[in-house]
Amino acid sequence: MPFVQRSLTIDVPADKVYDAFVDLGRWLEWNPHFREVKPLSEGPLAAGSKARVALKLSPFASVWEVTELIPGRSFAWTSSSLPGLRLAFDHIAESADGCTHATLRIDIEGPLSFLAGVTGAFYGRNLDHSLAALKRLLEGEAPSAPEAQEPEAPEAEAEAEAALETEGEAGPDAGAEPKNE
Repeated sequence: MPFVQRSLTIDVPADKVYDAFVDLGRWLEWNPHFREVKPLSEGPLAAGSKARVALKLSPFASVWEVTELIPGRSFAWTSSSLPGLRLAFDHIAESADGCTHATLRIDIEGPLSFLAGVTGAFYGRNLDHSLAALKRLLEGEAPSAPEAQEPEAPEAEAEAEAALETEGEAGPDAGAEPKNE
């Protein structure tokens, strides 16, 4: 079972969502919690490709390696940069009634995986924010400047969370009360 999983329906074809998932050069436009996403491999994203990724709240970066890529549908990558933890992150774009069901899923394994219970709500909110920003970007509502993609204000966050509630959520922290970051 995934540690945290979030999904949102986006009113564009699945190939547009997939293209956004695999275009690491544009990730900062829809991932407001990242400060760096830098490909370390040449060419298009493929199994074995690596990238350096850093969150805004961390002074450290971790290396992620693509473990699976299904063209037009999904890609998965993992990182073992943190001792005692292996993180797996899936990005899935599925066609649904002329729209796309976009899913982000994180799994945690290893001796320190018990930390998942402590960090679940944090990761869940990050996935919620990323999906809401991706939806705005792909549906033509988002500004294109990466600096405009700071974490959302409380009222914007409440609107995004209300929209997500109608889409459904999965994961152990589904339905948990929002906490301040």
